[in-house]
Amino acid sequence: MTQIIDDYIKNLTRKLTNLSPEQQQVTLAFYRDFLITGDFQAKEEIEKELGKPAELACEVCDDYQEISAAHSALPKSASDNYVRGFHVEKNPSRTRTIIPDKFTQIKLTLRNADIYIHSGNESKILITDYNSRPIKVKTDKQTLLISEQPPQKGKGIVINWRTATSHIEIIVSSNCPLTTISGHSTNGNIILQNIKLQSITLQQDTGNTLFNNVILTQDLILNSKNGNVKMIQVKIPMTSLRSYNGNITIKRSACKQFIMQTLNGNADFTQCNLTLKLNSKNGDVKIKRSQLTNNNIVSSTAGDLLLKQLAHDMNYHLSSKHGTIIYHKSSVGNKLSNTIGSNDTLRMASTDGDIIIY
Repeated sequence: MTQIIDDYIKNLTRKLTNLSPEQQQVTLAFYRDFLITGDFQAKEEIEKELGKPAELACEVCDDYQEISAAHSALPKSASDNYVRGFHVEKNPSRTRTIIPDKFTQIKLTLRNADIYIHSGNESKILITDYNSRPIKVKTDKQTLLISEQPPQKGKGIVINWRTATSHIEIIVSSNCPLTTISGHSTNGNIILQNIKLQSITLQQDTGNTLFNNVILTQDLILNSKNGNVKMIQVKIPMTSLRSYNGNITIKRSACKQFIMQTLNGNADFTQCNLTLKLNSKNGDVKIKRSQLTNNNIVSSTAGDLLLKQLAHDMNYHLSSKHGTIIYHKSSVGNKLSNTIGSNDTLRMASTDGDIIIY
């Protein structure tokens, strides 16, 4: 570690006193690695991308508060009302705590359930579910299987009065050998925080996805149909992300290969170290205060492309078929190159939209 990076981390440490010791530890480890991997050589380069230590600390604390607020907003209790014949019957929720057997994988099959997975002192599962649609937990060959059972029908005709959401919280201890999370969620939010493992493969139909301090050693494969995706302080070698209807927000994250396709929704990258391959159909793409390495390709069919304060010089190849390339007090226009050299390169192409450079 260079002295410049060491000094920045020390100053950041002094500003993170509002976080718990565990949160401080994972945050400092992330940014230490983030700066070393990004090969930052000057204080000005670091502050251009991440800001001063006090500014970064405020953002980090705000992110943790956002996760806390999102978790608090998940329903902890409700009633499962339905009509059986002409009578309304209430099935109150129940809360359970399960201490699982040793597991290396988590596999999800969820219908109407929010799930929150994070690190903690002891591995356990906290569940709020309903007698009519119980959450089933089973360990099979070190795979933790979590599934939501279909509605249990009694005598007579059962008509759902409303759909209530179950809540599952999985706490993973530091000595748990968890390597993989996979599965499918039909209706519900997914939150992952302070988790380090090998890979994640998720299919989500309706619901938001929120990652904070997630480190993978292999890959992330995420398909999101109807919901927003937000990743903060994430380090992943390879990410494959497909979004149909929802906005994508990536903040202060590092990925050697980030491949993304969006249909309807905006994509926003802020303070990231990436090699980016992005295809957007209907939505704007913003890349701010980021370091794009190697060969990057960003294309949009119907949406604007915005670049703002990239962290280092690049070869740019910009084209807009039915739009305008606009410069706002930017030096990028003096760096355009028609040939691809050995330096970092960004190709941006828009069919029906503007390319805006700040």
